[in-house]
Amino acid sequence: MWRDIITPVTAEVLYEYDDPFYNQAAVTKNQCGRGTVYYVGCGIEEQAFEKIALDIVKQQHIEHTESEEGIEVYPRKLGEKSYYFLMNHTSEVKVFKDIVLQPYESRIAENV
Repeated sequence: MWRDIITPVTAEVLYEYDDPFYNQAAVTKNQCGRGTVYYVGCGIEEQAFEKIALDIVKQQHIEHTESEEGIEVYPRKLGEKSYYFLMNHTSEVKVFKDIVLQPYESRIAENV
């Protein structure tokens, strides 16, 4: 585990260390030109990374489909029809929008 000591000047502090010795910024967000820069100065929990990733997806208007962990979803359109390419990457039964996927099953679903 590493902990960078971050002294933000213009960056927004997203997370701070919860430690009496490291009482400083751990993750920051800053505008740079037309872009946004995230600086992660430590190992952080998966939930924090997911929150940052979702923020980026929304800011960049990237199409995103929520699904259970282990389910890969690719929406596609062909003419007027919409499809989901679904892949269950786990050894467990999973569900996506009422479609039951067996362990390691892949499926194409129309107009879900």
